[in-house]
Amino acid sequence: MKIVVANSKGGSGKSTLVLALADVITDVQIVDMDLQGTISISSKFTNRHVPVKSDEISKRHALFDTPPYHSDEFKSIFEAADLVMIPVKIGYPDLLATKGVIDDLRSLKMIDKGIIVFNEVRKPYNKTYHEVKNLFFDNYKDIRKAKSELSSLVGFRRILSDPLSGQAKKETALLVEELGITF
Repeated sequence: MKIVVANSKGGSGKSTLVLALADVITDVQIVDMDLQGTISISSKFTNRHVPVKSDEISKRHALFDTPPYHSDEFKSIFEAADLVMIPVKIGYPDLLATKGVIDDLRSLKMIDKGIIVFNEVRKPYNKTYHEVKNLFFDNYKDIRKAKSELSSLVGFRRILSDPLSGQAKKETALLVEELGITF
């Protein structure tokens, strides 16, 4: 299964989500397409999740970390994907920035492959959380939204150096289960 993690906004949690998924899904490899190379650089320090090139994939699942900008390259990446995960923080900047990726999926008639994953959710929920989440549902009706939300947890913030554990690992496992990905 090819899983692309994409959002044209930097800081939305693409690399974090890819690494979290890689800590939960078995028989998986990562393709780091992000020119910032967050995963490639961190793997040199940790020797965990060393990325491969897309033509070197040999495992059952492949996770693609994409760049934080809109690119014509997305079309071919999306067309090859079985699933396009769009991590978003529940805030107005992410609400607006997500439009480009969703419009791409719509124009490619692949909206059914996309899913929004709410990331770095803070509890207790405040007024902005409810307002922005409702705007996501109102403005992006044709794309699935994961029921599983990823909280703002230390486990996710430490993912570049440490394997996922505790509540962060449980939340990621719930997301993987919800999406029907074997792990």
